[in-house]
Amino acid sequence: HLPVFPSGNSNYEGPATQTPPESPFPHKLPDASLSYAIRDWSNGDSIGSDHGYDSVISPGTAKNVLTVGAISDINFAGGIPFFDHFYSGMGPTDDGRIKPDIVAVGVRNHQMEFGPLFAAHAASSTSYYTDFTDGGYFWKGGRIEALGGTSFAAATVTGGLMLAEQRRLQLQPLAGRLLASTWRAAVIHTASEIADPYYGLFPGPDYKRGWGVFNVEALVTLLEQDAALSRGSLIKEFSITTGTAKSFYVTLPANTQGDLTLAWSDPAGNPPAFATVVDPLTPMLVNDLDLVVKDTASADSHLPWLLDHAQSMRGGAATRGADHLNNVEKVTIDATAQPRRLMVTVTPFNTLQGGSQKVSLILGGVFPEAPANVAAGFTGNPSNPNEFAITFSSDPGGFFTLQTSSSLANGTWTNVSTTRAEDSTTTILVTVNPAEPRRFWRVRRTL
Repeated sequence: HLPVFPSGNSNYEGPATQTPPESPFPHKLPDASLSYAIRDWSNGDSIGSDHGYDSVISPGTAKNVLTVGAISDINFAGGIPFFDHFYSGMGPTDDGRIKPDIVAVGVRNHQMEFGPLFAAHAASSTSYYTDFTDGGYFWKGGRIEALGGTSFAAATVTGGLMLAEQRRLQLQPLAGRLLASTWRAAVIHTASEIADPYYGLFPGPDYKRGWGVFNVEALVTLLEQDAALSRGSLIKEFSITTGTAKSFYVTLPANTQGDLTLAWSDPAGNPPAFATVVDPLTPMLVNDLDLVVKDTASADSHLPWLLDHAQSMRGGAATRGADHLNNVEKVTIDATAQPRRLMVTVTPFNTLQGGSQKVSLILGGVFPEAPANVAAGFTGNPSNPNEFAITFSSDPGGFFTLQTSSSLANGTWTNVSTTRAEDSTTTILVTVNPAEPRRFWRVRRTL
């Protein structure tokens, strides 16, 4: 299960002062002394004209959830692409992780009239809409409020995810459930980058909108492309073990941007006790993995996007480098006029808790190479002298079917077994009939 949480509506919602009796509970400073001073617990840090950093609320700060912030309806914004909404919680987390993960529409389009829908609730004293006024606003607690919030945005994303899962099961009705980290990686991978209405477009993530706007159409297209190429070609799940990197090769066509997104459900971190430290900086990442894409011709390495979480740098553009904070990493390879062969490597940076970690890897723009038989022969098994081993190279996370035929002339092939590759090479054991003069095998991607 992938929990979907709002980033919270805490921007500009913090107390103007924090003195007794309004706020009788002090907080501890790093030196253990008590303070009633103003802090960024809910109204966020301010940097120049930018406000609200460090205002995502729990549980949206958790590593393994999909955290959603709110923007206005980008199809109705009076000529401006969108607005970040002043209440939408923004990152980073205390340890510098990128939150929210994405944003979605969380504000009513006031030109769409839903008067009869909300008017039906006006007479109920227990209704959320305690009194009704037209135009997408309602009375609550004696004041007019617009219908909106990050909870609206999170609900939109949850519904979109269920539609995507419905489409996946139409395409692959016998496929098992995807990992929660796979859905999170796929949503981040397919999010649409949009220009800030005031600062323009900065490539990569930011602490206001995470990785971009939720795009369910692009998400479904990814599922359809994976099913058309064969299961596991673009949407991959495999395991990484301590001390062992996994690599495979992909091709990037000319004039095409490549994008690869890695995510994993990280074990629980070890935060300090609640209210003992203000803004603890200790990283919560437990299993640290690195995604690197290397150009085989030029030897250039392409590294994940990064954000500087220092308070004075939170509004800055993303850079690229090794990431030791987040359990999602995205690498972008800029387009060139020449096609390229790239080596994709996932490496455990530290000792993995439990010895291994399931990971999810999404490919975009690039295509894994065809599988190839690299070795074949009798195993020498004394219990079965007719045991034969077929070894083929491939991309981990792809699904492959071993087929056999007694003759190439008739073009008839029989499926032997289907397997998901866990590594760059896979060995399948079969039993041969010594009375046969010859036997052929081939490996195909599984549709």
